[in-house]
Amino acid sequence: MMRFPSTLLALLFIVLAMTSCTNSPKYTEESLTQTVAAHFAAIDARDLNALLKTVDENAVSMILPSGKYSTSQEDYQKMNKDWFAAPNWRINYQVIEQKISGNIGIVLTKITHNDKQADGRPYSFDYYLTLIFQHGDRKWRLIFNQNTLIE
Repeated sequence: MMRFPSTLLALLFIVLAMTSCTNSPKYTEESLTQTVAAHFAAIDARDLNALLKTVDENAVSMILPSGKYSTSQEDYQKMNKDWFAAPNWRINYQVIEQKISGNIGIVLTKITHNDKQADGRPYSFDYYLTLIFQHGDRKWRLIFNQNTLIE
């Protein structure tokens, strides 16, 4: 029977420990902040493909200001495709609060939506947008999106 020297076993243990540390997911505030920035950059650019890179590929729960609720990835894509096709809107966002608990990141933003009426007159409205991201496969992905009008 072959015996490993204790130093070789200790070295193997250290290498395995270092490998598991470098391969563990990082649920950092910084990585969530980067994902949120990429999410809003995609919206600003009206880039559906870039937006979908920040969204869970299976499904995302969505609640619109009207109360419409959907868990369909297809609904999310269609809603954003239609929104991106509208020519005059712009949004400004401000992160109000951001928290991480385990592999869940919650981001509350305040949105100012600027647009033009059919006759060209500008209008705007504010709403809160709550985004919930889940961390998996070393990435944050949007799993929940709720819009609440501010009156």
